[in-house]
Amino acid sequence: MLPNRHSPSANSPYSQYSDEGSPPGSASGHTHANMSTGSTAHLSHHQRAPVSQNYNTFPASQFATYPSSPASSSGSGGHTYTDSPHFTSSLAAFHEDIKPMFAGGNYGQIPGTSAETLQLRQQVTELQAMVTQLQAERGQLYRELSAVGAPAHPAFMQPMFHQDWHRRTEARKKLICASNRAGNTLCAWHDSRRERRAYPPRMAPNGMLNCGCSEEEALFEESLARNGVGSYRPAGDQVRMDPGLRKPLLDLLKRRYGYKDGDFEIDVTSGTWRDEEDGNAWENRLRTSRRP
Repeated sequence: MLPNRHSPSANSPYSQYSDEGSPPGSASGHTHANMSTGSTAHLSHHQRAPVSQNYNTFPASQFATYPSSPASSSGSGGHTYTDSPHFTSSLAAFHEDIKPMFAGGNYGQIPGTSAETLQLRQQVTELQAMVTQLQAERGQLYRELSAVGAPAHPAFMQPMFHQDWHRRTEARKKLICASNRAGNTLCAWHDSRRERRAYPPRMAPNGMLNCGCSEEEALFEESLARNGVGSYRPAGDQVRMDPGLRKPLLDLLKRRYGYKDGDFEIDVTSGTWRDEEDGNAWENRLRTSRRP
């Protein structure tokens, strides 16, 4: 049956299709009058209804019918979906909300992602600080372990040994840094030279000599001399070291190995003093005023 071109239903967007193109088993007896009342016929999978040019909005008078859908109450054989004004406005608002996020290809400003990135960066900074601290502690441990004055032998950990070490050092200071007849305390290097003294007789500060050297430097020079280390050897006397070399060497050994007076006279394998090097031996020398 041919459609009536002059009927009001001819204005329907489906009026250009006839029942002849209906798929087998479909209701071929539907007329355009029935379509105008709200029901629609099944369309062939080769045929499609005209689509509006505006893809974002759909007129409320148009319908989308899906043949595989369950039958609606109108008896058209398909489920009818219509546009909701609320849905259309919500979709437009969503587009406006996300548009600034991707403006200029800036995908890193999505809410949530930036906060997570800042948290990760903070964790990385904290880990780097921990690594730096651990490296500093490791360096300190290496310096302590490599210090000559702190061997790992159990005898060095005994309080009695450290007390004997202290008595030895004090006896050496009183013997080696004793005043001469003029009231000056001098190191071995300056004792043999006529140089201007840094301090007047008997006016040197505590821990210092009149020549300007420290008591620690004088003990260091004497210990080096008994081990044959120095920069000058007078005829018939022990070797001596120029203060310009002695002081930097002492500072280096203290900073790198924790040196203190007596380290060169300790047997690190047994944890004891060498012969005649303990505190009692030096106190006996002090009583007899006899240098080694």
